[in-house]
Amino acid sequence: MKKINVLHLLTTSNIRGSEKLVIDMSDQSNSNKFNYLVCTLYPSGDLHKLATKKKIRSFSLNAKVNFFLAGLRMWRLLNDHEVDIVHVYGFRTDILCRLVLLFSKTNILVSAIHSVYDECPKIIFFIDKMLSPLVNLFISNSVIGAEFHKSHTKIDNDKYFVAHSGVNTSALKQDCKENERHVFRDKNNIPNNSIIITLLAGITGEKGHDVAIKAFSIIKNKYSDSDIKLVFAGKDFTDGGMEVFARKKEVIKDIFFLGFCDSKKVHQIMNTTNIFILPSLREGLPTVVIEAMSYGLPVIATDVGGTSELLINGETGYLIKPSDVNSLIKKLSILIENELQRITMGKSGRKLVETKFSLKQMTLSIEKKYLELYQSKDS
Repeated sequence: MKKINVLHLLTTSNIRGSEKLVIDMSDQSNSNKFNYLVCTLYPSGDLHKLATKKKIRSFSLNAKVNFFLAGLRMWRLLNDHEVDIVHVYGFRTDILCRLVLLFSKTNILVSAIHSVYDECPKIIFFIDKMLSPLVNLFISNSVIGAEFHKSHTKIDNDKYFVAHSGVNTSALKQDCKENERHVFRDKNNIPNNSIIITLLAGITGEKGHDVAIKAFSIIKNKYSDSDIKLVFAGKDFTDGGMEVFARKKEVIKDIFFLGFCDSKKVHQIMNTTNIFILPSLREGLPTVVIEAMSYGLPVIATDVGGTSELLINGETGYLIKPSDVNSLIKKLSILIENELQRITMGKSGRKLVETKFSLKQMTLSIEKKYLELYQSKDS
């Protein structure tokens, strides 16, 4: 049997949740059966560089210039590269792809559900519902995402599949060397007894960086005798707005705005972090929570989207309500004051990842669905 050509079609090439997931999947993919290609709606970002490094063919539709021409470029791409399956991420990209496939030889479309967009305009729901019959399979990374989508599309259950996001658990077997734990601290003159709180996410209005800063300003006053640092690792999409806010709250000197961090730097940061937080206003299934638990970190995250499908409240961390600064302060205080609690929760989280959230298992389950769709097409 020939290799099945799978095109992963994304909106941007900024490396965030979906983009990172596609690259991670390519590392675990069965290369004897599948050939991955990557395409983005818009050209800017680092995904194409990373894809080239991983020897994955990548393309851009350059939709910023003309959306109609982007559709034409997609049609040519599908036909020129004999694409068998398109796995699409993001609403705009998804809708464009559904329309293009009406005129293409490619006739298998897999649509990713990575968010619960209950605040979208009604027209979005209407368009999605009207074009949903063109999709062969919806793959959601959370149960709540699949259920929400089904509630408005009224599509049959057999068109939905849930594959929780995973991380590379094989890397967990190689414990970090002791000297690696101090790389980030040494570079930034942070004492070993300091407590580091980390938020790993692009700085947008949705990830709750402002909530983190508000809570941190009070935590710094509450524990004035302790050295506590806050680390923001992720590209800033606010043009420095959060740094201005941190200055206003007079905590800028204790917050590290690191911008985009490659995997090596993320590894250094997470290996020396004491507490991980994710105070998002909305989420799909935040893979970063799984990553944090894989490093043996206690996690404080908002109970939005599929987060509760990952984090066991009171066992691997704490779930709080979105925008609830007081709850974040309360849970941070518990973990700052109790090192044993941090260690115990961290161990529980790591064990949970090893048994339930394997990247290899996730990739195998998705590629099994690819194969079923491809074979059913020819039957």
